[in-house]
Amino acid sequence: MFLDNLLYYFSIKLEGINMAQKRINVSQIESGKSGLVHLGERLNTIDNTLNTLDTNFSVEIASTQAEIDAINEALIASLQSPVANPVFFDVSSYTVQVSDIEAGQPITITLPNGKTYIVGKNHLQVLRNGVPQVLENGDYTEQSSTSIRFNADVLQAGDVITFIIGKSSKLSYNVSISYYTSGANEGLIQTITYTGDVSKTVTYNYNAQKKISSEVIVEDGKTITRTFTYNGSGTLTGISVSIA
Repeated sequence: MFLDNLLYYFSIKLEGINMAQKRINVSQIESGKSGLVHLGERLNTIDNTLNTLDTNFSVEIASTQAEIDAINEALIASLQSPVANPVFFDVSSYTVQVSDIEAGQPITITLPNGKTYIVGKNHLQVLRNGVPQVLENGDYTEQSSTSIRFNADVLQAGDVITFIIGKSSKLSYNVSISYYTSGANEGLIQTITYTGDVSKTVTYNYNAQKKISSEVIVEDGKTITRTFTYNGSGTLTGISVSIA
C-alpha cells in the first residue's frame, strides 16, 4: 500500500512537470522570438508611416502657405481697384471775351490756370452760365486735355464757362490679370490692367521668398512705385512710395 501511494505521488509530480513543460516548450520559445522580430518590423512600419505623415503634413503646410500668399496678393491687388473717380472737384471758370468770337467759326476755350482733364473719361463737366452742357448732345467737344470747343455762333461775349474736373460718378471698367508663366515667379500675378473709364496698369515684382517686393502703377501719366520691405521672418515692416 505504501509503495502504491508513493508511485501515485510521483506520477502526479511528473504530470505537473510535464504540464509546466508544455506551457513553455521549445516551439513556444521559438514562436516568441518570431513575435519579437515581427514586433520590430511593425515598429519600423509605424515609424515609416509617421515619417510619411510628417512629409505629407509639411507638403500640405507649404501648399496652404502658397494659397495664403496667393490670397494676400489678390487682396493687395484688390486695393488697387477703383470704385469711383476721386472724391474731389477742381473748379475753374472762364469769361468769354469779344476777341474770342468770330462769326461762323467754332470757338476753342482753354481751361484756365493750366488745368487738365482726361479726354473721354467723363472727368470734365462744363457749365455755360450755370447751365450744364451735354457732351453727348454735341453742346461742346473735348479737343485735348487742356481745351474744349463750342460750335460756331453758340457763345456770346460775357458767357461764363465753368469747368468742373473730377466727376464723382460710378465708373464702368474692365479688369484683366496676367501671370508669370516661367521662372521663379511662375503662377504669381504679373500685371493687372484696367480699361474703360479707368486706364491703369499695376505690375508686380517679387523677392526670393515670393513676396511682393514692389508694385509699379501707371495711371493718368503718373508712375507710382511702392517698395515693400520685410524682416528675416518675412513679416512686412515697411512701404516706401515714389511718384514720377
